[in-house]
Amino acid sequence: MGQEKKIIPLQLLVDFLLGQCNIDLDHSICITFDDGPDFDFYDLEYPGLGLQRSFLNILNEFQEEVGDKQPKIQATSFVIASPEARTAIDNSALLGKGWLSDNWWRKAEQSSLIEIQNHSWDHRHPSLANLDRGDMLGNFWCVDDFDSCKLQVIQAGKVIRERLGGKRPNLFAYPYGQASDYLRHEFFPHFIPIHGIRAAFSTQPEYVHKNSERWFLPRFAFLEHWQSGMELEAIIRGKF
Repeated sequence: MGQEKKIIPLQLLVDFLLGQCNIDLDHSICITFDDGPDFDFYDLEYPGLGLQRSFLNILNEFQEEVGDKQPKIQATSFVIASPEARTAIDNSALLGKGWLSDNWWRKAEQSSLIEIQNHSWDHRHPSLANLDRGDMLGNFWCVDDFDSCKLQVIQAGKVIRERLGGKRPNLFAYPYGQASDYLRHEFFPHFIPIHGIRAAFSTQPEYVHKNSERWFLPRFAFLEHWQSGMELEAIIRGKF
């Protein structure tokens, strides 16, 4: 029987890539969620679908089940910073029930099971058309100069830090998995003291290795790369 896989914090993976620790990549798994809906933290009733279990409670139950076999279970929730944007997205995509709140972020961090990280200021989401945010919504390629990066990364980080009570987010996930050349090759590598980001994540469907690009790390995304438990298991087994 092969060695069992272990869920590790995303920070630990980044530590490894930066040469700060050693881990067994072949048997390590990181879990991430994007956008930051309340379903990450709360069990909620969804109309027509019934009670939806939160990621927090699923992780908590799993932790209790496996005990010391998984001593450092932690997932990462990449959240949208702008309250205005979250309200617009909630109204257009989540039935307007206030399910993109930030009142659980600090509690998630305190649980140690979910870490909160940066998923941009407003996601450049199509819902923002009602807020007169200009053209090119629905993609993140247009974040391609310092001013737009400052809003989407630095300003977002400041707001998230405030909501977390002072903890600065240091990981970033590109909305839609999209990164302009400027963002990927200029802004992130050359302005680290300003933005404080250690690594950035795409949705490029590849396995992380020691030479993976720090500012465009791959992830396998639900719906885009897997849609069933069997497909996810195949990815975990290295058969994508």
